[in-house]
Amino acid sequence: MWRVLGISRAFDDSEVVQGSVKKYITFIANIIVEMFKEIYISNFKPFRELRIPLTKINLLIGPNNSGKTSIFEAIMLMRELFVRDLPPDVREIRLSDVPTTFFEDEWIDFAKVAHNKDFERGLKLGCTEVLDGKEVAKTLGFSSRGGSCEVKIGKKTISIEYDDNSFVVEKDDFGLEDVSYSTRDLYSKPYLKELEGGIITPQLQKAFFIHSKRLMRKSYYPVPSRQIAPEEAEIKNAFDILYFIRYRTGYESVVELINGYLKEYGLDDIRTLPAEEKQYEVVVKDPHLNIDINVSKIGSGINQLLPILILLNYYPEESLVLMELPEIHMHPKMQSEFADLLVHLIERKKHQMIIETHSEHIIYGLLNMVAKKELKPSDISISYFRKKDGEAERKELEITEMGTIKGGLPDFFEADLDNLLEWVSAVSEG
Repeated sequence: MWRVLGISRAFDDSEVVQGSVKKYITFIANIIVEMFKEIYISNFKPFRELRIPLTKINLLIGPNNSGKTSIFEAIMLMRELFVRDLPPDVREIRLSDVPTTFFEDEWIDFAKVAHNKDFERGLKLGCTEVLDGKEVAKTLGFSSRGGSCEVKIGKKTISIEYDDNSFVVEKDDFGLEDVSYSTRDLYSKPYLKELEGGIITPQLQKAFFIHSKRLMRKSYYPVPSRQIAPEEAEIKNAFDILYFIRYRTGYESVVELINGYLKEYGLDDIRTLPAEEKQYEVVVKDPHLNIDINVSKIGSGINQLLPILILLNYYPEESLVLMELPEIHMHPKMQSEFADLLVHLIERKKHQMIIETHSEHIIYGLLNMVAKKELKPSDISISYFRKKDGEAERKELEITEMGTIKGGLPDFFEADLDNLLEWVSAVSEG
């Protein structure tokens, strides 16, 4: 364990890891609270410096290769970093425990993901959350000189610098020098009572990514040997989740919601049926023909959305869900309806969403809900990204009470207008 989670390999199984180092980092690793307020990225991939304020529904829009996917990468990397007892090696980190990762190898070299390969300047990843009105900010940094970690809770700060040979507490407003490693002792300290429980489950453990590669066209699936744990839930095993929960008490609402959606398209009763050679199939009923249809044979839009619905309902409440291009294979009308469905799921499961999209139908579906007073402008954040001289830049679009965007939606209607003018010109010349 210490080989993977240690500050550096020089500290393996040493007394300093078992003592003061572990004491400080365990405190830092576990101070994570409810809803995310901000994501902070510095010197990571295309971003020199980036702060993204977060609300309930956060949309990332902009041209291809403008940096949106790098934000998902940074958050999933934070998920791995922040749930550990000890900070990772200052040079590289093992990612083999991450169910969904964007990186090809199981080891990450921080020098290779630093902006413009400037590892000397260092990179930082951080997030800010809120508990009872009090902000909790946590940041980890890496550079060629060493690593750093910092936690701010209200006006109190813990700041630590480390490298292969040293571990220095630069600032400590919590008085942790006198605190032993015992969780019971930490919990009983008066200055931790304001955290409502002291050591609590890291919220980033409930960060999940739904990627755009989700074409579910297999007719049969091997029967899974066990129920999929929420932290393992992905597109590729969404139907395995359905296989186990379809008839289990406590999951009726999941199946009910999916069936309610299917009825809008003339289908009903999603379920799994046994097949040959220890396999199963997922079917829906066509009530008009009174026959079962394998889901691989239904329309692509519905086929694509079913695993998303399973996952969004299966993830624990108050999860941070990252979603990449949900509109793939959806008809424009279905994209608009997806916006309503998304809001319903967020209200029901209390999820926080970050969505990369190129769909104006999803965007305007959500804005329409603002116009109808079903959402507040503050419930939605729209971040527009573009590249300038190789560096990604972010602009936050302002949403009005009327459900409009001040200045319009960049890139979308400009492309439509260009095509329209070209078509009119071609018709006129013909």
